[in-house]
Amino acid sequence: MKHLLIAGVAALAIAGSFAVNAETMTGKVLSRNGNQITLQQKDGTIKSLTLTDNTTYRKKKMMKKDKVKQGRTMKKGESYYQPMLDEDDWIEVVYTPTEDNDLIMEDVTVYDD
Repeated sequence: MKHLLIAGVAALAIAGSFAVNAETMTGKVLSRNGNQITLQQKDGTIKSLTLTDNTTYRKKKMMKKDKVKQGRTMKKGESYYQPMLDEDDWIEVVYTPTEDNDLIMEDVTVYDD
C-alpha cells in the first residue's frame, strides 16, 4: 500500500510539471465559424480561438422545431451546443495554448454593452 501511495504522488508530481498555465485575453468577437472564434484585442491583434465541449459558457439546447441558422440545419428533437456569444460581443477569455499553437477556450465572460 505504501508503494502504491508513493507511486501515485510521484505520478502527480510528474504530471504537474508538464501542465500549461491558462492565460487571459479580452477583445471583440469579429466572427464565429463552427468552433472557431476570431477575436480582436484592444491593441488590434487578431487571434483565433477554439471552443470545446468543456468551454464553460456553452449550453446544450433541445430543438422544439426544425430551424436553419447560419446555414446549419438543426432538426426537431435533437440537441445542440449553443454558444452564448455572438459577433460584436466584448468578451474575456481564459484559454490554454497547445503545442500546435492552437488556443483552447476554457472559460468565457461576455460583457454587457
